[in-house]
Amino acid sequence: MVEDACMLLADYNGRLAAEIDDRKQLTRMLADFLRCQKEALAEKEHKLEEYKRKLARVSLVRKELRSRIQSLPDLSRLPNVTGSHMHLPFAGDIYSED
Repeated sequence: MVEDACMLLADYNGRLAAEIDDRKQLTRMLADFLRCQKEALAEKEHKLEEYKRKLARVSLVRKELRSRIQSLPDLSRLPNVTGSHMHLPFAGDIYSED
């Protein structure tokens, strides 16, 4: 009977040791996973900041462009000085070699 109890305890201790090993391995795996996730998060946050800077630059250029477009004169309100609908020449006509 004592031998049976010793066998049960030995079996139980073996299963506990195996579970402890499994938990240690799981802890290492989770630590590696967490480290990788933190690295990925840092990289994504860096990219987000980069895109925010680029968006700010694009917004600034867009604002400047709108301002310049609004400051252009309204050509439809200018008087017709030629008396006809004269069109501008094509670039090829201006720079053609004679």
